[in-house]
Formats: sequence, structure tokens, C-alpha cells
Amino acid sequence: MSGLHRKELVSGYIKLMEHEFSLDKTKVRLGINKKTAFDWRHKILNSLSTNGGSNMTGVVEADETFFLYSEKGNKNLSDRKARKRGGKALKKGINKDHVTVLTAYERISGNCINTVVCRGRITKKAIEKGLGIWLEKKEVILCADSHKSYEGFAIDNEIEIKRTFVRRKKYVVEKIYHIQHVNNIHSNLKRWMLRFNGVATKYLQNYMNYFNFVRRIGDSFDQAETALADVLRQDNVYIKRDNINQQLCIT
Repeated sequence: MSGLHRKELVSGYIKLMEHEFSLDKTKVRLGINKKTAFDWRHKILNSLSTNGGSNMTGVVEADETFFLYSEKGNKNLSDRKARKRGGKALKKGINKDHVTVLTAYERISGNCINTVVCRGRITKKAIEKGLGIWLEKKEVILCADSHKSYEGFAIDNEIEIKRTFVRRKKYVVEKIYHIQHVNNIHSNLKRWMLRFNGVATKYLQNYMNYFNFVRRIGDSFDQAETALADVLRQDNVYIKRDNINQQLCIT
């Protein structure tokens, strides 16, 4: 909270975030301007870890979803014309106009992570970036689709993998291995993101952390209090106001 002029409002601000108040409603409720509400959101989101818990074990489902690459707010586009809100990719299929978010779901705990990993199709390197550091690799059975990158990642890391094949209508393996929980998370995530009317890609990981945060605490008061304490206790997450718009989630 270093550098904030009205620190006494931060606790209330986080509670409004827990209840998913918009920036406009937040500024009215707390008596701050919209730019301050935006800056505070990203200062707080910067303190939320990607997974919000310990490494994943047991059966872990993994799959990717896609968002259009967005430079919302950039007044100096050089490589393409500005899109209207929503918009479409220039080419058909998954390509560099799309940003890939890798989702993993741990069945034991119900914990999930959503990590921005690359642009375009998923790669083995992207899976390692988004998933590798969160797995207890000797204690995991990975459920994934038929994409070869998941198989390559599993082989390299000596992880047992169960693959589904949608084109063959093979949605469940051995009656228990599937990625249906992840597919459900993707549906909820897409609907949840609509409320923000488009998010610049450079901020996308922060909003993935925000989604995980809201999903984790649900309607539990005790969970919300714990989450508040965790946010305020984080070290080395300070970000200057002037640097907020310089964040990058894909390098």
C-alpha cells in the first residue's frame, strides 16, 4: 500500500472486489475517481498468485482456451486497424491473433489455475511455462486432449497421461479420466470476462488471477477474510502507478 493517499479505504476496496463491483460502482461507493479505482485494482491483482495454493497432485485436468489479442487503450497501432469492441481475428482458426490461456484443475481440492502462456496454438514450451511449475510430477495423472504437445510434455517430465479424443467421440478414458471440469471452468470464465467489456492482453493474467480469487472464496465470509489477509501480507509485489500500463503477460 506504499504511496497510497487513502490507505484506510483499501480493505473496503478489496471487499468490493470480492463482490465483483464494477469500477464505476466502486468509485461511487468509496468516493474515489475511476483512474484511482483502476490503479488500485491492478495493484491488488498484482499481489495475487497464479494458483493461490500448493502444488497440484492426483488427477489433474488440463486444457486451453483462447482470447483475442487486444491492445485496448493503445492509440498508436502500427500493424493493423483498430477493432471495434469484440471484433474478430483476421484469419480463420487459431493463430497469432489469439492469446492462449492454459487451465489446470486439481480434482482433490477443486483448485484451478489459469495462466496466459503464448499466442496462437499451444506448444510444449507453453505447457511447461503454465503448468510445469505447479505439478508434483511424480504424484500426478494428467488428463488432456489429443494435442501432441501435452503428450510431449508428459514424456519429458515422466508424467502419466490420459488423453481424450474428441474427433473419435472418446470423451472419457477408463470411466474416470476426462477434462469436463476444465471445460466447465472455461464456460464460466468466458461469461465472467464479458463484464469487463474487453481487457487489454497486457492485463489478462491479472484478470485470470482475479477469476481464480473470486472462484476460490465463493460466498464464504471466512474465506474472504483469509483472502484479504493473504493479499495484504504478500511481499515484493509493489508496483508503481506509472508502471501499471507497462505490464506484459506474454514476452
